[in-house]
Amino acid sequence: MREKLLDYLVGGLDSQECEQVRKALEENPLLEQELNLLQQSLQPLESCRHYEPPADLRQRTLDHVMESGQPKAIPAGLDRSMWHGSTRHPEAQLAGASAATSRWTILDVVVASSILVTAFLLFFPLVMNSRYAAQLRGCQQNLQQLGVALHEYSDLNEGFFPHEIGDHKGAVAGAYAPVLYNNQFVKQPRLFLCPAVPDQEKWAGWTPPTPRALDEATEQELVSLQRQMGGTYGYNLGYWSKGRYFPPRNLRRSFYPIMADVPSPMLLGRRSSNHGGNGQNVLFEDGHVQYLSDSQISPRKDAIFYSDRGRVEPGRHRYDAVIGESDHHLQNK
Repeated sequence: MREKLLDYLVGGLDSQECEQVRKALEENPLLEQELNLLQQSLQPLESCRHYEPPADLRQRTLDHVMESGQPKAIPAGLDRSMWHGSTRHPEAQLAGASAATSRWTILDVVVASSILVTAFLLFFPLVMNSRYAAQLRGCQQNLQQLGVALHEYSDLNEGFFPHEIGDHKGAVAGAYAPVLYNNQFVKQPRLFLCPAVPDQEKWAGWTPPTPRALDEATEQELVSLQRQMGGTYGYNLGYWSKGRYFPPRNLRRSFYPIMADVPSPMLLGRRSSNHGGNGQNVLFEDGHVQYLSDSQISPRKDAIFYSDRGRVEPGRHRYDAVIGESDHHLQNK
């Protein structure tokens, strides 16, 4: 199974093989550690993962290689032996023929180097884009499974999605994760973590906090726990109507987001940094997952990370969906 880990990361496996790898990772902690190490090894390549080569790169490269392979005039004053081996005496040529034919000329090296550089430019972006696509699919699969868990929870709780309100320590948006995990609706902590999160090392060994951990946490520890409570996904903040707060509820609307890649205050429109700032996966109330290249939902152009009045807060009405960070208090106006 180890030989499939790299293919699993870069999206080189079919769905059946991916499922086999996932089951093996669940059953073998050592294998999961190897996967994490492999992810960390590939981390330096993150900045290039969505590189798009120029459209005419292939043709320009082939033209360059063909031109490099054509015989060129030897500049005046240069020793011909630098280009084609010794030509000073016919006897020397005959005696060293076998050795000369085994040596590369400078022109050979130039052509070979051009081919190697071309291969790198052509295939490196393909590998990185394959990895990017694999992480995007892995994130979508996480959200789909979380969507199933959310629906199961709502079916048993009068249609409400997980939420904690009030003044106690767990009353933040990220509380959905420990509610699902500690009540066995989700059994794998990795589902709360996007595979493309920039700082993978920070989340190694992470699990949602228990109620006891929250109760016993110091003020400083509590800030950290609340910030990481929901993993690397954002959660719906609910809404206010007529002076009353309403937590998120399952009405199975196809246009209403309930979760998404966690927003980043450093990027335009608070779009997520999980996928290189290129967009975010969004889980909608009916259970389907969609990738959005910006932070708005068409055709209403509803900004999923802001309320209708442009603030990071619970929505202003039942159709105003706002996805917030883990440590956002649900009842904050």
